[in-house]
Parts: sequence; structure tokens; C-alpha cells
Amino acid sequence: MAVNILKFVNTRVAKQEFTKLNRLVAEEKDMRIITKRGKPVTALISMDKLKELIGDEKFKELLYEFYTASVLEKDVQSLLGGKEKTIPFEEAKKKLGW
Repeated sequence: MAVNILKFVNTRVAKQEFTKLNRLVAEEKDMRIITKRGKPVTALISMDKLKELIGDEKFKELLYEFYTASVLEKDVQSLLGGKEKTIPFEEAKKKLGW
């Protein structure tokens, strides 16, 4: 059985080396703990490692939540940006035959 050793990196280095760090984590299918003033604050984790930690069903649920949240955010931004026309509720009901 392989023993995983936690690998820590401080926020300054993480910012400077993010692309390299991201590639390493993805390739190693592992994670890095990011620290601020010596205290763990976040984790950079590969999708494979996340799936391993939380299980297939929870992983699928998590991805679905991210997807639906991003779609909803795009829809809201589109509406706020005036890219889509809105109609009054009463008019919508008539169009739907209610």
C-alpha cells in the first residue's frame, strides 16, 4: 500500500507557480495543501483524487450542482445584460394557453 505524504505550499508560491502546480496535481492525481502564514487554508486537488475521496455518486452530484449553477449564472447574466427579451407573466400564461 502506498503512503501519501501531504504536500504543502504557501499562497505566495502557489500564486507564482499556479500553472506548474496545477499540472503537477493533475498528473499525479494528488493534492496540495495551500497555507497562509503556516496554516492550511485551501486544497488544490485533482478530479480523480476528489472522486476517490467522495465516491462516484457524490462526485456525480457535485459535478451536476456545478454545472447547473454555472448554467443558471449564465442565464441570469444574459437577462441582466438585456440579451433576452422578457414578457409579463400574464402574457406568458396566454401564450402557453393557461
